[in-house]
Amino acid sequence: MRDVLAQRLATGTFNGDPEQYAAKFIGGEWKAAREAKLADGRIILIDIKPKPGGGWVTTHKDITELRRRESSFRLMFESNPIPMWVSDREGLAFST
Repeated sequence: MRDVLAQRLATGTFNGDPEQYAAKFIGGEWKAAREAKLADGRIILIDIKPKPGGGWVTTHKDITELRRRESSFRLMFESNPIPMWVSDREGLAFST
């Protein structure tokens, strides 16, 4: 794990203290998804799942575009005092 963290640190895909991260991770303190913002501005969803009998599975998913779209919709709806509906272009079905 320390080798992976050292590589991530070298490539700029990890920010923080690798030793503290490893201690928390190995100690089982992180067992759920969390987001990390990388130095290049990308947002990565890190999902950590412990396995029975030891070990874990970790996935990393780039959610930068998803967060950008959420932010634009939030701005559109929260700053507009007039209620609005969003519908599908083809079927005119309302989005939920």
